[in-house]
Amino acid sequence: MAEPMSAWFSEPLVTTEDPLLEDYAESLAVHEGETVEATFWTSANWANVEGAALITVRVDDAEGNEVVVPDWPSVSPRLGQYKYVEPGSAYSPGRTRVRVTIPVGGVRLTFAGHAWRSGVTTFMAKPRALQRTDAPDSKWFDRMGSFHAIEPGTVSATVTTTIIGGGVKPEERRAALQFVRDGFGPLLPAFGQTVDRHNGAVTKFAKDPSEPHQYVAHFPVPEGATHLRWTFSGADAERIATVGEPVIEYTAFPRDSLQDFLDDLAQGQSLVLIDSTAPPLGSGTITIRPNNLANMYASMGIAVISIGFGRLQGNRRRQSSLVFQAGREEIEDVVALVAAQGRARQCVYVCSSFASTLAVGRSDLLRMNGWQVLYEIRDNMEEFNRVGYSKWYSASSEVLQCLKSDQITTVSPALAEKVAAIAPGRSAVVSPNAIMSRFIEGSVHMRNLQLVEHRRTQGVVGYVGHLTDAWFDWHRYLYAAAQLPSTRFELVGPGIPNYISLPPNVTYLGAVKQDELAEIGLRWCVGLIPFIDSPLTLGVDPNKLFEYCAWGLRTVSARMGSIDDCPTAVTYDSADGFVAEIEKALTTPWSQQELDAATTFLASSSWRARAIQTLDLMGVTW
Repeated sequence: MAEPMSAWFSEPLVTTEDPLLEDYAESLAVHEGETVEATFWTSANWANVEGAALITVRVDDAEGNEVVVPDWPSVSPRLGQYKYVEPGSAYSPGRTRVRVTIPVGGVRLTFAGHAWRSGVTTFMAKPRALQRTDAPDSKWFDRMGSFHAIEPGTVSATVTTTIIGGGVKPEERRAALQFVRDGFGPLLPAFGQTVDRHNGAVTKFAKDPSEPHQYVAHFPVPEGATHLRWTFSGADAERIATVGEPVIEYTAFPRDSLQDFLDDLAQGQSLVLIDSTAPPLGSGTITIRPNNLANMYASMGIAVISIGFGRLQGNRRRQSSLVFQAGREEIEDVVALVAAQGRARQCVYVCSSFASTLAVGRSDLLRMNGWQVLYEIRDNMEEFNRVGYSKWYSASSEVLQCLKSDQITTVSPALAEKVAAIAPGRSAVVSPNAIMSRFIEGSVHMRNLQLVEHRRTQGVVGYVGHLTDAWFDWHRYLYAAAQLPSTRFELVGPGIPNYISLPPNVTYLGAVKQDELAEIGLRWCVGLIPFIDSPLTLGVDPNKLFEYCAWGLRTVSARMGSIDDCPTAVTYDSADGFVAEIEKALTTPWSQQELDAATTFLASSSWRARAIQTLDLMGVTW
């Protein structure tokens, strides 16, 4: 019997929001002969540095005198017994196990964290896992768990079980749930469950099961699941027992199906299938190109099926009469069902910055059934892959996707040049990013001549976006702040590196919700896009350019995307050039002509304009 694989992770497991390892210390009352095993998950700003931090281990007797643990492998004259923590990053934390058998006379065990290498900051996930050997005698649940058949049409399940596990703390009491298809192939976990990096989806039990206690777990079942595997996870499998097999009850509800959606389409109505790296529709992310275009196509009478990067995460399948979405785990079933639609209507498959071996196969299948294929390149995924993102990317698959697509669009001239280089004979149409019409209309008051002049005299310079040093040019940004000490700089966004020390004239506002940004932008007069000069950033067409323009800001940016097309934006080539352009933007009075040019630029940069450009390129009637 094949085992289901563990769940994958799209979010960091240990972040800079977690406590520093060096601030950690914990003491436990113990008794001689007992074995205590603690497991720590850590990440560091320099992920691959060995020996960056350590955990010290001390056992004391009743009088507070240290009792040496026999044969401990690492002992320091200053720190005593210790163990180095394993190196790791936010998305792949180091896992360090410290196992201590309490020697004769020991009554208290103390763990403490210490930074060791200069310049390396180590963070520790909470809670740490603790396993002790003093649990009551019981019959432990089989670590392999049990497989239970899932009835057809099931949309949710309720698991009822009685467990016992004295001495196990609440944060360590959890049961692992894994869903599989026939043949025990893995499926993504149910929405709403906690995910453990080693055991997949887990359900936590809140009460102390020192005595037998009944627990009930209710959860949705992903489509296509034929079996449920139930077991206790990690160290708990040796610490928690079950009384009998769990009782599983299934519930079936009618749901909007893809077939229903297809049956509802008018005869001859055009259909677009968008296969992208975007989040689900309705998730609140409103600046992602595939999501914006999906909604715009629908407003123009085009039917849309959208498949984003992951699960639907509770978002509705049927977004409207013309918009249907499915989770990433369902894409092959979706393609198989809709392929024949290409013989009955105009159909376009949009591979949106997700070139992979599987996408190439989908392109072949759909083209055989009369579909057109559009490869939409939003970013230089090869460069994102190079700095640790987009790990699914394959250069050879991107070449094949270019060769097998009917049309190619890119958001920047640099990406169009890359297409010509990697796929001789193919060319791409540049279709920059855009801005929503309601955003343009809602910020008209911010493009008032009197207001923008008042803001210019206040001299506040802002940036909104991710602050990772993979593309944010911290060197030039801090240089500019130092050269302009009387100018106020503000930063909005996540990801500021731990090693960055901000000068007094720079304020970090943290991450801010989308609907709160305009209020902050109302006090700025210049918007910055200080990205590192690299192939990654050269291919970017930043959405913030359009937002800055709508807010009535001048933009000072590194060279990339459609920056040069914006009448209120300038680019720079050096640190001194960056400073000079900021000073010029701060000291040059605004004119009504400049604001009118900004309004004209925004009118031509709506998502409707981009949708029309794309549909016309593909020859789709709307």
